Order: sequence, then C-alpha cells, then structure tokens
Amino acid sequence: MSQQPISLISFEMVVTESIDEVFSTLGENVKQAMYSYLENNYGMREDQIPSMIDEFTTAVESLFGVAAKLVELKIIEKVQGKVKGFAYKSKSKEIFFVEYLSAVKRHLN
Repeated sequence: MSQQPISLISFEMVVTESIDEVFSTLGENVKQAMYSYLENNYGMREDQIPSMIDEFTTAVESLFGVAAKLVELKIIEKVQGKVKGFAYKSKSKEIFFVEYLSAVKRHLN
C-alpha cells in the first residue's frame, strides 16, 4: 500500500486495513472473534467500520475496558504509517481516537 500515490488512498481503506492489522496481531481466532462481536452486538460488518467510528470506539472500549486505549493507539500508529505527510495536533495533551480519525478523513478528502 505504501507505494500508492496519496490520491489513491481512501480513508475507508486506511482504517479498514489498519484495524485488520492490529486485530491480526492478537491472533487469527481473536481477530475473527472481534469481527463477530462487532457484527453480532453492534450490527457492524468489517467494511462498515470506517463509517461507524463512534460505534466502533464504543465497542472496543466495552470489550477491552481500560486496555482499549492501547488498541486505539496501535490503530493510530498503523494509520499514521499509511498516510504520509499527515501531521495531527491535538487540542489537548490526550489523543482522542475519534478526533484523530476525523482529522485523517478531512486530510484524505
């Protein structure tokens, strides 16, 4: 993916790939369980996650509790690696997952 020009990178593709890569680090069974959990409990298929970031965040926080921030930071790291030339400045010292992804979406659109 890193060889593609920035114009061919879509927000949906970046988010979907990044989440899939992070879930994959937890193992294939856990990854599949995560996607099943999202679909069964939140009515969210894998391809719908980029358009349902608020719900996705709620689901991850519900499932992982305080460790959700670690999952969110790993996703942010993956997204950052895919979107060259994007710099994010948080309004506070804390990085908010939804706010960050909204800024990436604006940058790519």
